[in-house]
Amino acid sequence: MIIPNLTEEMVNTVNETASLNLGLYQYEENWLRQYLIDREYYPENSTLVMDAIQFKMDDCENPHTTDLENAIMLYESLEKSIAPFVAASGGFWTALVHANLPYMRYRWPLGDDEASQIKTLEEHYLMNWNPSRRERSRNGLSRLWWIVYLTVDEKSEDRYALTREVMRYQDVMSGILDRDQFNRFVSISFAKVLLMERDSGNPLNRKEIRALMKHVSVLDRSIIIYAMDEDNMVSKLEQYLAWYRKTDIHMEEVSRVLVFGS
Repeated sequence: MIIPNLTEEMVNTVNETASLNLGLYQYEENWLRQYLIDREYYPENSTLVMDAIQFKMDDCENPHTTDLENAIMLYESLEKSIAPFVAASGGFWTALVHANLPYMRYRWPLGDDEASQIKTLEEHYLMNWNPSRRERSRNGLSRLWWIVYLTVDEKSEDRYALTREVMRYQDVMSGILDRDQFNRFVSISFAKVLLMERDSGNPLNRKEIRALMKHVSVLDRSIIIYAMDEDNMVSKLEQYLAWYRKTDIHMEEVSRVLVFGS
């Protein structure tokens, strides 16, 4: 599979004409290059050449259940080919999405009415030339690569154990992808706390996860968290979690007394 090297003008053209190409997105494959040539753009082939990505697409009723396997498959397909600065490019993901439209239609069906089709295209298929972090976290392929990149643990015998943990819940995955504080070091530290607590029989609930994510933002404003080592960061998160659980239980008891009496 050869990925075309798109320019900013080409990406803008794809985005601006998406609503006119709903039929192509629904039924056609590999139409992007010819479409651009017909408009007198001539995309060169990038130096990135890879085997076709064999996405798992066997659960049309619940396609999100295949996200983990597809994320790992995508990451491994690109692992030796792209660096983070390439993965931050809207041009790269625009080209890759249009080279894998069967998977995109499986994971993000376009729906029946034009309004929903356009919304799905804008949220999951298209990407601006200089995408925001939130935009990268919504794109149908970018989100999969980034969540593995941020959580893969090369020091562990099971390098994807942390990835599996954060992808148990879509909101946890989105929380890590959306927050500026969650670089690779912070994401791995955070995921280690999640996994340690699950292994100890005390998996975090959504309320605790949200509180811990907020605490990362507090730490980022009060100390230079990126200067800490991983063990220290994990320790600080564990200390906060223990304090939060104790305080939260106390507040629930206070609330019960206020509502129901002693």
